Amino acid sequence: GYRTVYVPSATIVHFEGGSSSVNRKRNVDSFYRSELYFFSKHYPRNRTALLYLLNVAGFSFRLLISPLFLIRERNAGKPRRFFWAWLFHLNPANLAEAMSR
Repeated sequence: GYRTVYVPSATIVHFEGGSSSVNRKRNVDSFYRSELYFFSKHYPRNRTALLYLLNVAGFSFRLLISPLFLIRERNAGKPRRFFWAWLFHLNPANLAEAMSR
């Protein structure tokens, strides 16, 4: 039913995470949930599980070195996001959800 119109002078500005900037933890959870959904939809279960385990290992390492970010940048944003992502991956329900597809 709708007519598509092309307007060459129009510009679009994309603000990444603009609508979810209020709740950064939910933004991190949504990102990794969608990543697991994509993998579980397009790859076999063993690859999805491998991705999950590699993410856990990666975020564990990042948490270990996160004090360096605080010293260098004086910004708690990155370590906080690493911690939230690590907690997301430690929740067995998230892996079970991805593996059930």
